[in-house]
Amino acid sequence: MRTARFLAILLMILMTTSTLTPSLFLVTEAKIVVDKDETWINHMVLNDNLTIINGAELTLDAGTHLEISGDHWIEVSGVLKIEGTQENPVIINSSVTPLQYVNSTGHTMTHGSAGLWEGINVVGGGSVIISNATIENARSAFEISSSATGTFTNVTFATNYRGIGNSGTASVHDTTCNDISYDCIYNTNDLTVDGLDVAISTTAISQSSTIATVTNVNVADSGVAFRFDDGSGGDFSNLDFSNVSSGLQFSGTNSGTTIQGITADDIRLLADAGLSSGYSVSDITATNVGIALLSNDLVDFTMSNAVISGDGGEVIAIQADNEGTLNLNQIDLVGFSNGVSLTGSGTHN
Repeated sequence: MRTARFLAILLMILMTTSTLTPSLFLVTEAKIVVDKDETWINHMVLNDNLTIINGAELTLDAGTHLEISGDHWIEVSGVLKIEGTQENPVIINSSVTPLQYVNSTGHTMTHGSAGLWEGINVVGGGSVIISNATIENARSAFEISSSATGTFTNVTFATNYRGIGNSGTASVHDTTCNDISYDCIYNTNDLTVDGLDVAISTTAISQSSTIATVTNVNVADSGVAFRFDDGSGGDFSNLDFSNVSSGLQFSGTNSGTTIQGITADDIRLLADAGLSSGYSVSDITATNVGIALLSNDLVDFTMSNAVISGDGGEVIAIQADNEGTLNLNQIDLVGFSNGVSLTGSGTHN
Protein backbone atom coordinates (compact mmCIF):
# COMPACT_ATOMS: atom_id res chain seq x y z
CA MET A 1 0.00 0.00 0.00
CA ARG A 2 1.05 3.55 -0.62
CA THR A 3 0.67 4.46 3.05
CA ALA A 4 3.02 1.68 4.09
CA ARG A 5 5.57 2.85 1.57
CA PHE A 6 5.45 6.34 2.99
CA LEU A 7 6.25 5.17 6.54
CA ALA A 8 9.80 4.59 5.38
CA ILE A 9 9.79 7.92 3.58
CA LEU A 10 8.63 9.69 6.74
CA LEU A 11 11.61 8.36 8.71
CA MET A 12 13.91 9.68 6.00
CA ILE A 13 12.14 13.05 6.13
CA LEU A 14 12.60 13.40 9.87
CA MET A 15 16.32 12.70 9.55
CA THR A 16 16.92 15.05 6.61
CA THR A 17 14.86 18.01 7.80
CA SER A 18 16.38 17.92 11.27
CA THR A 19 19.78 18.80 9.82
CA LEU A 20 18.63 21.26 7.17
CA THR A 21 20.20 24.72 7.48
CA PRO A 22 18.21 27.91 6.73
CA SER A 23 20.46 28.85 3.80
CA LEU A 24 21.95 26.60 1.17
CA PHE A 25 24.29 29.23 -0.29
CA LEU A 26 28.09 29.29 -0.30
CA VAL A 27 29.58 32.78 -0.72
CA THR A 28 32.30 33.23 -3.32
CA GLU A 29 33.39 36.03 -5.67
CA ALA A 30 31.29 37.26 -8.60
CA LYS A 31 33.01 37.76 -11.96
CA ILE A 32 30.04 38.99 -14.03
CA VAL A 33 28.47 42.26 -12.89
CA VAL A 34 25.30 43.97 -14.11
CA ASP A 35 25.78 47.62 -13.15
CA LYS A 36 23.16 49.22 -15.43
CA ASP A 37 19.73 48.29 -16.75
CA GLU A 38 19.89 45.36 -19.17
CA THR A 39 17.48 43.02 -20.95
CA TRP A 40 18.45 39.47 -21.88
CA ILE A 41 16.56 37.55 -24.57
CA ASN A 42 16.63 34.22 -26.40
CA HIS A 43 19.26 31.64 -25.36
CA MET A 44 21.86 32.81 -22.85
CA VAL A 45 24.63 30.85 -21.09
CA LEU A 46 25.96 31.93 -17.69
CA ASN A 47 29.58 30.82 -17.39
CA ASP A 48 30.38 32.35 -13.99
CA ASN A 49 28.86 33.97 -10.89
CA LEU A 50 26.64 36.98 -11.58
CA THR A 51 25.88 40.03 -9.43
CA ILE A 52 23.16 42.61 -10.12
CA ILE A 53 24.29 45.63 -8.11
CA ASN A 54 22.13 48.09 -6.22
CA GLY A 55 20.54 50.53 -8.67
CA ALA A 56 20.75 48.17 -11.65
CA GLU A 57 17.92 46.13 -13.16
CA LEU A 58 18.20 42.94 -15.20
CA THR A 59 15.16 41.75 -17.16
CA LEU A 60 14.81 38.29 -18.67
CA ASP A 61 12.33 38.68 -21.51
CA ALA A 62 9.61 36.19 -22.45
CA GLY A 63 10.99 33.02 -24.01
CA THR A 64 14.52 33.46 -22.64
CA HIS A 65 16.39 30.28 -21.75
CA LEU A 66 19.24 30.93 -19.31
CA GLU A 67 21.56 27.96 -18.95
CA ILE A 68 23.94 27.75 -15.98
CA SER A 69 27.14 26.08 -17.16
CA GLY A 70 28.60 25.21 -13.74
CA ASP A 71 28.21 25.54 -9.98
CA HIS A 72 27.45 29.27 -10.19
CA TRP A 73 25.14 31.67 -8.38
CA ILE A 74 23.23 34.87 -9.11
CA GLU A 75 23.22 37.58 -6.43
CA VAL A 76 20.63 40.35 -6.60
CA SER A 77 21.26 43.63 -4.76
CA GLY A 78 19.31 45.56 -7.40
CA VAL A 79 16.27 44.25 -9.29
CA LEU A 80 15.75 41.03 -11.24
CA LYS A 81 12.64 40.83 -13.38
CA ILE A 82 11.67 37.61 -15.12
CA GLU A 83 8.83 38.41 -17.51
CA GLY A 84 7.71 35.20 -19.11
CA THR A 85 4.27 34.55 -20.52
CA GLN A 86 2.19 31.38 -20.46
CA GLU A 87 2.99 30.88 -24.15
CA ASN A 88 6.68 31.79 -23.78
CA PRO A 89 7.91 31.11 -20.24
CA VAL A 90 11.43 31.88 -19.08
CA ILE A 91 13.53 28.80 -18.23
CA ILE A 92 16.58 28.80 -15.96
CA ASN A 93 18.36 25.48 -15.55
CA SER A 94 21.73 23.78 -15.52
CA SER A 95 23.53 22.51 -18.61
CA VAL A 96 25.75 20.28 -16.47
CA THR A 97 25.44 16.52 -16.94
CA PRO A 98 24.93 14.79 -13.58
CA LEU A 99 27.92 12.71 -12.46
CA GLN A 100 27.85 8.96 -12.78
CA TYR A 101 29.42 6.45 -10.41
CA VAL A 102 29.73 2.71 -9.99
CA ASN A 103 28.04 1.33 -6.89
CA SER A 104 29.13 -1.58 -4.72
CA THR A 105 27.37 -4.09 -6.97
CA GLY A 106 29.13 -2.82 -10.09
CA HIS A 107 26.17 -0.97 -11.54
CA THR A 108 26.57 2.48 -13.07
CA MET A 109 24.39 4.99 -11.21
CA THR A 110 23.63 8.68 -11.86
CA HIS A 111 23.58 11.36 -9.18
CA GLY A 112 20.39 13.41 -9.08
CA SER A 113 20.09 16.53 -11.18
CA ALA A 114 19.20 18.80 -8.23
CA GLY A 115 21.92 21.02 -6.78
CA LEU A 116 23.95 21.45 -9.96
CA TRP A 117 24.12 25.23 -9.39
CA GLU A 118 23.59 27.33 -6.28
CA GLY A 119 20.56 29.44 -7.25
CA ILE A 120 19.53 33.09 -6.91
CA ASN A 121 20.35 34.98 -3.71
CA VAL A 122 18.43 38.24 -3.11
CA VAL A 123 20.29 40.43 -0.61
CA GLY A 124 20.23 43.90 0.93
CA GLY A 125 17.37 45.90 -0.53
CA GLY A 126 17.27 43.69 -3.62
CA SER A 127 14.05 42.45 -5.18
CA VAL A 128 12.91 39.84 -7.65
CA ILE A 129 9.64 39.93 -9.59
CA ILE A 130 9.06 36.62 -11.33
CA SER A 131 6.19 35.51 -13.56
CA ASN A 132 5.70 32.52 -15.84
CA ALA A 133 9.08 30.90 -15.31
CA THR A 134 10.60 27.49 -14.57
CA ILE A 135 13.65 27.20 -12.30
CA GLU A 136 15.44 23.86 -12.21
CA ASN A 137 18.49 22.02 -10.83
CA ALA A 138 19.46 24.53 -8.10
CA ARG A 139 20.39 23.98 -4.49
CA SER A 140 17.99 26.77 -3.53
CA ALA A 141 16.23 28.38 -6.48
CA PHE A 142 15.70 31.60 -4.48
CA GLU A 143 16.98 32.79 -1.11
CA ILE A 144 15.32 36.02 0.04
CA SER A 145 17.37 37.76 2.76
CA SER A 146 15.98 39.82 5.64
CA SER A 147 15.55 43.16 3.85
CA ALA A 148 14.86 41.77 0.38
CA THR A 149 11.59 41.00 -1.41
CA GLY A 150 10.34 38.42 -3.86
CA THR A 151 7.12 38.16 -5.86
CA PHE A 152 6.40 34.88 -7.64
CA THR A 153 3.46 34.32 -10.00
CA ASN A 154 2.96 31.18 -12.10
CA VAL A 155 6.44 29.90 -11.28
CA THR A 156 7.48 26.25 -11.42
CA PHE A 157 10.31 24.96 -9.22
CA ALA A 158 11.45 21.53 -10.39
CA THR A 159 14.24 19.22 -9.22
CA ASN A 160 15.80 21.63 -6.72
CA TYR A 161 16.91 21.04 -3.16
CA ARG A 162 14.65 23.95 -2.20
CA GLY A 163 12.25 26.24 -4.05
CA ILE A 164 12.20 29.41 -1.92
CA GLY A 165 14.06 30.16 1.30
CA ASN A 166 12.48 33.32 2.71
CA SER A 167 13.94 35.50 5.46
CA GLY A 168 12.53 38.70 3.97
CA THR A 169 9.17 39.33 2.31
CA ALA A 170 7.80 36.84 -0.20
CA SER A 171 4.51 36.73 -2.07
CA VAL A 172 3.68 33.50 -3.92
CA HIS A 173 0.76 33.02 -6.32
CA ASP A 174 -0.30 30.03 -8.45
CA THR A 175 3.09 28.38 -8.13
CA THR A 176 4.20 24.75 -8.47
CA CYS A 177 6.90 22.68 -6.79
CA ASN A 178 7.82 19.28 -8.16
CA ASP A 179 10.59 16.92 -7.07
CA ILE A 180 11.97 19.11 -4.24
CA SER A 181 14.51 17.41 -2.00
CA TYR A 182 13.91 19.51 1.15
CA ASP A 183 11.29 22.30 1.26
CA CYS A 184 9.23 23.89 -1.46
CA ILE A 185 9.14 26.96 0.83
CA TYR A 186 11.22 27.47 3.97
CA ASN A 187 9.92 30.59 5.73
CA THR A 188 11.30 32.57 8.66
CA ASN A 189 9.74 35.99 8.05
CA ASP A 190 6.86 37.54 6.03
CA LEU A 191 5.11 35.11 3.67
CA THR A 192 1.87 35.26 1.69
CA VAL A 193 0.76 32.30 -0.43
CA ASP A 194 -2.37 32.08 -2.58
CA GLY A 195 -2.21 29.04 -4.83
CA LEU A 196 0.54 26.41 -4.44
CA ASP A 197 0.72 22.88 -5.87
CA VAL A 198 3.40 20.56 -4.46
CA ALA A 199 4.18 17.02 -5.64
CA ILE A 200 6.91 14.42 -5.08
CA SER A 201 8.64 16.59 -2.48
CA THR A 202 9.91 16.10 1.07
CA THR A 203 8.09 19.10 2.62
CA ALA A 204 5.71 21.64 1.10
CA ILE A 205 6.07 24.51 3.62
CA SER A 206 8.33 24.70 6.68
CA GLN A 207 7.83 27.65 8.98
CA SER A 208 9.74 28.90 12.01
CA SER A 209 9.46 31.97 14.27
CA THR A 210 7.16 33.96 11.99
CA ILE A 211 3.60 34.65 10.86
CA ALA A 212 2.28 33.72 7.42
CA THR A 213 -0.96 33.89 5.46
CA VAL A 214 -1.41 30.79 3.31
CA THR A 215 -4.41 29.59 1.30
CA ASN A 216 -5.26 27.22 -1.55
CA VAL A 217 -2.44 24.69 -1.20
CA ASN A 218 -2.49 21.18 -2.71
CA VAL A 219 0.11 18.62 -1.64
CA ALA A 220 0.31 15.19 -3.28
CA ASP A 221 2.64 12.17 -3.26
CA SER A 222 4.95 13.83 -0.75
CA GLY A 223 6.36 13.50 2.76
CA VAL A 224 5.21 16.35 5.04
CA ALA A 225 2.68 18.94 3.90
CA PHE A 226 3.27 21.58 6.63
CA ARG A 227 5.88 21.78 9.36
CA PHE A 228 5.45 24.40 12.10
CA ASP A 229 8.40 25.02 14.40
CA ASP A 230 8.65 27.15 17.54
CA GLY A 231 7.22 30.67 17.13
CA SER A 232 5.12 29.92 14.05
CA GLY A 233 1.85 31.71 13.55
CA GLY A 234 -0.66 32.95 11.01
CA ASP A 235 -3.71 31.84 9.08
CA PHE A 236 -3.79 28.74 6.87
CA SER A 237 -6.87 27.70 4.90
CA ASN A 238 -8.14 25.58 2.02
CA LEU A 239 -5.50 22.87 2.23
CA ASP A 240 -5.68 19.58 0.34
CA PHE A 241 -3.44 16.56 1.03
CA SER A 242 -3.32 13.40 -1.07
CA ASN A 243 -1.01 10.43 -0.50
CA VAL A 244 1.27 12.10 2.02
CA SER A 245 3.00 10.68 5.09
CA SER A 246 2.19 13.55 7.45
CA GLY A 247 -0.20 16.44 6.94
CA LEU A 248 0.65 18.74 9.83
CA GLN A 249 3.71 18.62 12.10
CA PHE A 250 3.81 20.92 15.12
CA SER A 251 6.52 21.66 17.67
CA GLY A 252 7.09 24.37 20.24
CA THR A 253 4.94 27.35 21.21
CA ASN A 254 3.29 29.24 18.37
CA SER A 255 2.25 32.87 18.15
CA GLY A 256 -1.36 32.14 17.18
CA THR A 257 -1.80 29.64 14.36
CA THR A 258 -5.25 28.93 12.92
CA ILE A 259 -5.63 26.17 10.34
CA GLN A 260 -9.03 25.57 8.80
CA GLY A 261 -10.52 23.89 5.79
CA ILE A 262 -8.56 20.65 5.26
CA THR A 263 -9.44 17.87 2.84
CA ALA A 264 -7.23 14.80 2.81
CA ASP A 265 -7.09 11.29 1.40
CA ASP A 266 -4.57 8.48 1.89
CA ILE A 267 -2.56 10.05 4.68
CA ARG A 268 -0.63 8.12 7.30
CA LEU A 269 -0.59 10.78 10.06
CA LEU A 270 -2.97 13.72 9.80
CA ALA A 271 -1.65 15.82 12.70
CA ASP A 272 1.51 15.32 14.78
CA ALA A 273 1.03 17.71 17.70
CA GLY A 274 4.32 16.79 19.36
CA LEU A 275 5.37 19.15 22.19
CA SER A 276 3.17 21.93 20.86
CA SER A 277 1.16 24.79 22.30
CA GLY A 278 -1.43 27.18 20.89
CA TYR A 279 -2.45 25.52 17.61
CA SER A 280 -6.05 25.28 16.39
CA VAL A 281 -7.14 22.99 13.54
CA SER A 282 -10.74 22.90 12.30
CA ASP A 283 -13.11 21.97 9.46
CA ILE A 284 -11.50 18.71 8.39
CA THR A 285 -12.73 16.05 5.99
CA ALA A 286 -10.26 13.19 5.66
CA THR A 287 -10.41 9.63 4.34
CA ASN A 288 -8.02 6.66 4.44
CA VAL A 289 -6.22 8.06 7.48
CA GLY A 290 -3.78 5.96 9.49
CA ILE A 291 -3.68 8.13 12.66
CA ALA A 292 -5.75 11.28 13.11
CA LEU A 293 -3.82 12.90 15.98
CA LEU A 294 -0.59 11.95 17.74
CA SER A 295 1.01 13.95 20.54
CA ASN A 296 3.59 13.75 23.30
CA ASP A 297 3.44 16.17 26.24
CA LEU A 298 1.37 18.74 24.38
CA VAL A 299 0.47 21.94 26.24
CA ASP A 300 -2.44 23.49 24.33
CA PHE A 301 -4.12 22.11 21.20
CA THR A 302 -7.59 22.29 19.65
CA MET A 303 -9.13 20.14 16.93
CA SER A 304 -12.75 20.76 15.95
CA ASN A 305 -15.40 20.07 13.31
CA ALA A 306 -13.76 17.01 11.78
CA VAL A 307 -14.99 13.93 9.94
CA ILE A 308 -12.09 11.47 9.73
CA SER A 309 -12.27 8.00 8.20
CA GLY A 310 -9.59 5.43 8.97
CA ASP A 311 -7.76 3.19 6.53
CA GLY A 312 -8.69 0.03 8.45
CA GLY A 313 -5.31 -0.40 10.13
CA GLU A 314 -4.87 -1.75 13.64
CA VAL A 315 -4.11 1.60 15.29
CA ILE A 316 -5.72 4.11 17.66
CA ALA A 317 -7.26 7.11 15.88
CA ILE A 318 -6.25 9.71 18.48
CA GLN A 319 -3.24 9.07 20.72
CA ALA A 320 -2.63 12.12 22.93
CA ASP A 321 -0.34 12.56 25.91
CA ASN A 322 -1.52 15.87 27.35
CA GLU A 323 0.17 17.97 30.03
CA GLY A 324 -1.97 21.09 29.43
CA THR A 325 -5.29 21.49 27.63
CA LEU A 326 -6.55 19.35 24.75
CA ASN A 327 -9.83 20.39 23.15
CA LEU A 328 -11.57 17.89 20.86
CA ASN A 329 -14.84 19.36 19.63
CA GLN A 330 -17.29 17.68 17.25
CA ILE A 331 -14.90 14.97 16.04
CA ASP A 332 -16.43 12.09 14.06
CA LEU A 333 -14.12 9.06 13.76
CA VAL A 334 -15.10 6.09 11.59
CA GLY A 335 -13.22 3.10 10.22
CA PHE A 336 -10.63 2.86 13.01
CA SER A 337 -10.05 -0.30 15.04
CA ASN A 338 -9.63 1.85 18.19
CA GLY A 339 -10.94 5.32 18.93
CA VAL A 340 -9.22 7.55 21.48
CA SER A 341 -6.38 7.10 23.98
CA LEU A 342 -5.79 10.08 26.29
CA THR A 343 -3.00 10.14 28.86
CA GLY A 344 -1.15 12.75 30.92
CA SER A 345 -2.03 15.12 33.76
CA GLY A 346 -3.69 17.76 31.58
CA THR A 347 -7.33 18.63 30.94
CA HIS A 348 -9.20 16.86 28.14
CA ASN A 349 -12.28 18.61 26.76
